[in-house]
Amino acid sequence: ELIPRNAPGRALDVPAGSTADTIDLQIYADNGSSAQRFRLEPVGWNMVVGRATGKCLDVSLASAIVAGTKVQTWDCGESQDNQAWKLRPAGNGYYFLTDRDSNQNLDVPGGNPADNVLLQSYTQNGSTAQQWGLNFDWGNNGGAYFRLFNVGDGKVLDNACNATSGTQLKQYTDLGGPCQLFRFQPSP
Repeated sequence: ELIPRNAPGRALDVPAGSTADTIDLQIYADNGSSAQRFRLEPVGWNMVVGRATGKCLDVSLASAIVAGTKVQTWDCGESQDNQAWKLRPAGNGYYFLTDRDSNQNLDVPGGNPADNVLLQSYTQNGSTAQQWGLNFDWGNNGGAYFRLFNVGDGKVLDNACNATSGTQLKQYTDLGGPCQLFRFQPSP
């Protein structure tokens, strides 16, 4: 379901479950019906860009990429494989976020549920520490942005609104602000 943050108890809805090609969608009382279920179809490689900073998620190239390499913010660049991410289905509407350069997943070290845990890229292992959901924020914060929340602990990806390149990303309790909003931008 796609639930607007500014309209609790309501959801994006296909009127009467219509299958017509030109039907207008509506915001309607959340009833859990199939007319309110949507699936994100991850396609290709994308940069993940922070709303507050305009910086991209970046796997640090300061050293050889190994399990445990830090995930940081950095100026977005063309054709940088360490900034290209793919959503891969993990099941139940959740995803693994995999980096093209390392073929590793965005990971909460040890599945630690605390605030301020610094995130890393890590060998794919299928754990909930590597599974992410997307909560979309339509229009409230200037466009179609989303929050990435970790399935294991419910914390969200956070860049602390720090625009300094090299700032390591962390997880934090969802505060609803722009430091926790991101968007996809196709990567060449």
